[in-house]
Amino acid sequence: AAGGVGTGDAAEKVLRQVCRMLGEGGEEAKEIRSAALGAVVKYRGEAEVEEAVEKALQLLKEKKHLVIAEIVLVHLLPSTREKQKHVQTIVGLFGGSADSEVSEAAERVLSRVGVGTAQEVFDELGKIEPTTRLQTLKDIVECQKQGDRAAGADDFTLFLGRAPDSMKGEVEDKTKVVEHILKDVREGKEVFASLFERASERDFAFARKVKVEHDTAEGDDALLVFITDCEADDIMFMAEMWRYMRKDKGKRCKPLVVFSANFEENEGGEIFEKKVLLSALMLGPVDFRVLTPDPKDDTKPHPLKMKMAAQRESNLQAIVERIKEFSEKEVKFFICAPGHGHIDAIVKKLKKLRPLSDKQRKRGLGSVHLYSGAYNMKGENMSEGDRAALQDLVGEEGVLTDASAFLFFGAEDSHEVAQSFSTFALPSFSAKLNTTHPEIAAAWSLLATEFNMGLVKPNKLSETENLLLDGERSRLDAKYNEVRADTPMKLKDYASSAVEVLKSRRGVWDQVKRKKRSILPALARGSSDAPLCDQLIFLGEWAKDNQPKVPVAEGVAVEQWFKSEEGMWSFNKRTGYTSVGEAGPVKGTRAVMREPHDIEALYKMREALEKYTLGHLDDLEAMSEQEARGARWLFLE
Repeated sequence: AAGGVGTGDAAEKVLRQVCRMLGEGGEEAKEIRSAALGAVVKYRGEAEVEEAVEKALQLLKEKKHLVIAEIVLVHLLPSTREKQKHVQTIVGLFGGSADSEVSEAAERVLSRVGVGTAQEVFDELGKIEPTTRLQTLKDIVECQKQGDRAAGADDFTLFLGRAPDSMKGEVEDKTKVVEHILKDVREGKEVFASLFERASERDFAFARKVKVEHDTAEGDDALLVFITDCEADDIMFMAEMWRYMRKDKGKRCKPLVVFSANFEENEGGEIFEKKVLLSALMLGPVDFRVLTPDPKDDTKPHPLKMKMAAQRESNLQAIVERIKEFSEKEVKFFICAPGHGHIDAIVKKLKKLRPLSDKQRKRGLGSVHLYSGAYNMKGENMSEGDRAALQDLVGEEGVLTDASAFLFFGAEDSHEVAQSFSTFALPSFSAKLNTTHPEIAAAWSLLATEFNMGLVKPNKLSETENLLLDGERSRLDAKYNEVRADTPMKLKDYASSAVEVLKSRRGVWDQVKRKKRSILPALARGSSDAPLCDQLIFLGEWAKDNQPKVPVAEGVAVEQWFKSEEGMWSFNKRTGYTSVGEAGPVKGTRAVMREPHDIEALYKMREALEKYTLGHLDDLEAMSEQEARGARWLFLE
């Protein structure tokens, strides 16, 4: 409605009435409040922003509809004329409210209003009585304060490696330790042994494991199998899903992580060891096995390429033995990466160990969740053998759960925050990571810089030949050649120049690849870029337990956020796209947002990613020297 009322006095009158609906009624008026929230956040007229913020502050003070108030303030406070005054009010509620719920809601707002409001928040926080809780919040805001306050900066939130002044020495020390560990891993040293030795020299605890919360004598009752390329979104997804299974579902489980690595493509340079290190820091000592295809191109050397290839058979055997142990228990397969023939090889070995029983043929070898992004599925990335193996995993009566970012968020109507993780993450996420786990932020930043360098080379920005004029190409080539994996600010400078050049002539920006049109602006603002991709599998599972139900008839209710498309799952090899329809080899289902611009649903999903990723990191505790030296991932020593 807000998008269709136009401008002028009539529009202002309508939208001011909509602002008043933010505080409408009780539980029976929940849908009215949610619709009003979506309207005021989308329209953002100057007068309406002021009125909506005033209404949200009133709701916050009165402890009414706190989630609505919180979302309005997080989205609109950076755009208000009287920002300092409103920040002062919220800081007063944070430090002075006797009601803990109001104080905590105010704290969340202050930590999430982002780069454009961080200076005002930091200044006001300096005026209240110091406490440990206040210092934690100030550290978070100080990280955000270092960001780019230019227009559009609040659209991106993944600022890695920032640190408050009080922590800069510690962050520099931890970053140096991370760089030493990367060298150790590249030379074939086990990652947890290096984590323990290098960090212990500086009294740091980098080698950490999930706290044991059950009687180990009982053993695990579920196995989570992740087939992954260990990109940042995969690692976050594994952390989120593992915590969800432990905490929400009460499962005793230790993941089996199958790292599908290819030194001739995505794991060239120093990417392999950076992925291994980030996985170790964020997950702890899970059962980790590396599978690589047979080496074909010796012109792209890596000291571990041949050694990892030699481990393939023994790692395959270990993988199938582990899965076989759980043949009478719960097994959940999460396929987050191209199969590269590995899924086929795993299933063939399983069938060779023991032919499939009638029960396994019908019900499959476990529940199967697939992220079906086009890159994962197209061409030989998902081979004929892999697709046949998927059918065995799912079974005749099982159901494959498919997740695709394009459809998950409503296809062409998706909200702008759903472009990538760098727009979806709440502003508090990276600031909290920087202050509580700077070694993880450092490792992630090093991985992201090198990985994104490969994505945004001048000759990879468009399918159109000669898109750039000679002078433009020379300028971008010169800027790009200054970038190194340990120079994220140089990458920022290059991306800024690329955006400027590509938008300087009409029609050029539209010819840039769609994914690059998301990555370049993020990098230009100093934000890292990461896709959402595999985290959608987690959000789909989490939403089943957490989304509201809406009555549609007497005794009948449906999920408010997502509808489930159900039918037969199929794959188009030419396009790389999957579908759920009338024909296909296995049953399938996938979640699609009913209302892609449901601001409240999106906000709660953004909160969930932060809660489960950082919550998992909080569940880690230091390993003993014996545990660290006994943890094997590369199996080379």
